[in-house]
Amino acid sequence: MAAKQGVGIAGWGSLKCQASGEVEADGSLSSSSDEVARKSNARANLAIGSPVVVVEAPPLLKTAEPMPMMRPNKGLIKVGDAGRVIDRKPKDVWAVRFVAGAYLIDGKYFEPILEE
Repeated sequence: MAAKQGVGIAGWGSLKCQASGEVEADGSLSSSSDEVARKSNARANLAIGSPVVVVEAPPLLKTAEPMPMMRPNKGLIKVGDAGRVIDRKPKDVWAVRFVAGAYLIDGKYFEPILEE
């Protein structure tokens, strides 16, 4: 059976990252993925109280309440809205408090605000 190139075995060259960066065979990141690495490090450091900003408006919103309710996002949460993380849920879902209320948001819809 022929093996595919780039599945992570040493000596097979560079591998494509999911976020469009490249990882060399020795495991080091190439310079084109420095921004991706910085963002993933910031995501790993998210904690309760961390500020975040919406980079893509989610099509549906689920309220972060004991009895959650799903509703379409009709302008409640827009790109650029800032909020604070109030809880961590499984599978990269975060409870975030915005001015419009607290919602369960998938991690792909926001980025952490880096505090210098």
